[in-house]
Amino acid sequence: MSEIIGALRGGTKQHHDNVEVAMQSNQIMDKSLTHEGFLRLLRINYLYMSTLEAVLAENSEWFAGLNLQERVKTPNLVSDLNLYGAEVPTAESNYFEGWSFPRLLGALYVAEGSSLGGQVIQRTLLANDNLHDIDQTLFYKGYAEQTGPMWKQFMAYLEVAPVAPQDIPQVVIGAQDAFGIMMQLGERFAPVNA
Repeated sequence: MSEIIGALRGGTKQHHDNVEVAMQSNQIMDKSLTHEGFLRLLRINYLYMSTLEAVLAENSEWFAGLNLQERVKTPNLVSDLNLYGAEVPTAESNYFEGWSFPRLLGALYVAEGSSLGGQVIQRTLLANDNLHDIDQTLFYKGYAEQTGPMWKQFMAYLEVAPVAPQDIPQVVIGAQDAFGIMMQLGERFAPVNA
């Protein structure tokens, strides 16, 4: 395992665990998540992904060798919200504006990890009797059958990403801050009987 991957795994575990609680993982796994709770998750993910993807697109030259266009998730979230007739939320600001390459790389690590975990979530959501039309939603399907290969491709990219050893802590801080943004968004859309 490379230094950057080891630093990310070690430096984000507690942040990841905290976000799982805030993102209602217990209700997802015990199949008690409500329809409103599911819409809450879509809104939070939309705000995170849309603002991150906007900044990534503005700085795509930083990510040469990693086709960001293949990794865009915002249209799937808009489709899912539209499926349920839910309003697409408006970002209060661009949470990632002005971030350096190492910090954005950390935020992208969080986003790509959510695609991998999303497939487990999708299978569980399909078995939840409180939810309908989950089979028609797109976001939690990740990249479908390409999710595993694309995660491996991203991890391989991390191995060769142009990050100086002294900047690795900034990648970890970026991932930690990205999890913090998810927590802030979770507070903005606090669960109500979700």
